[in-house]
Amino acid sequence: GTGENTVNSQKARSTKTAAENAQKIVAAHQDEDDYSKLTSYLKEICDLVSYNHSAAENPSTPYGDPWQLVYVFDGNQSTNVVCEGYSKAFQYLCDLSAFEEDIACYTIYGDLLNADGSSGGGHMWNTVTMEDGKNYLVDVTNCDGDEGNYGVGYPDKLFLAGGKEEGSNRWFFTPNGYRVGYEYDEDMVNLYGETGILELSGEDYHAKLKIPSDLKESYGDKLSSVTLPKGWTWKDGSVELNQLGDHTFPAHYAGSSHIEEQDMDLVVTVSPRALKEAWITVTGADHITYDGTAHKPAVTVRDVD
Repeated sequence: GTGENTVNSQKARSTKTAAENAQKIVAAHQDEDDYSKLTSYLKEICDLVSYNHSAAENPSTPYGDPWQLVYVFDGNQSTNVVCEGYSKAFQYLCDLSAFEEDIACYTIYGDLLNADGSSGGGHMWNTVTMEDGKNYLVDVTNCDGDEGNYGVGYPDKLFLAGGKEEGSNRWFFTPNGYRVGYEYDEDMVNLYGETGILELSGEDYHAKLKIPSDLKESYGDKLSSVTLPKGWTWKDGSVELNQLGDHTFPAHYAGSSHIEEQDMDLVVTVSPRALKEAWITVTGADHITYDGTAHKPAVTVRDVD
């Protein structure tokens, strides 16, 4: 048959803007290690949006924008989301990312449980499989907080969290001293039950510090010209690299919520500087009469720059 479809141009523009902004976030953190990427995504989402209490607490609110990730990335401070928007936004950033290790993110829904195990209402969150092969809970919604309204896991106590299974498909956690549980919906059990994705680690994720490697620079440059990953700095970037080969230099890691601050020596490979263009000057060879002995002219090579 035939018919007409009406497109809301404003919503179309918002959707395009949201997609572009999400891609910008991923690009801004593309050089970070996997754990840092995930941490950055949590912070980016929580900085961009607040929990939409009005939509969540008003049963007459129709299902729509507050449940969608567009409201997270549209750049409009007045558009906020409920748990579904938070979890979809985190999933979307993960889907756009190129991880170094075998990292996988899943969107999960079910019930949020009170301390006594009773249902606190429907909820949506994420499960992330890390490089250690274990699964961890990520509840961005309950890690968010502003103006005195803080989630039970604020700021990151329900981020890559391990829990304890109590009963069938019910997992409990104790962020900030509070007891909170998650119960998988039957659809989630049917979809993932045989895959092991719903089986969570019994401990929080412990990030391993990735030591920067393959650091290279040219002879004569300053140590500060050797770029380090986020969180790392050279103790003394003014050191001149005046010896060829592999050499160690002291560096400092600032630490994170999961990794302690520490100092460490890093290896830098110093290579000969490539001359794109050079002046070659030969002196001491003018007006020499051959007398059967060897003569050695002086040769000076310098970079045009």
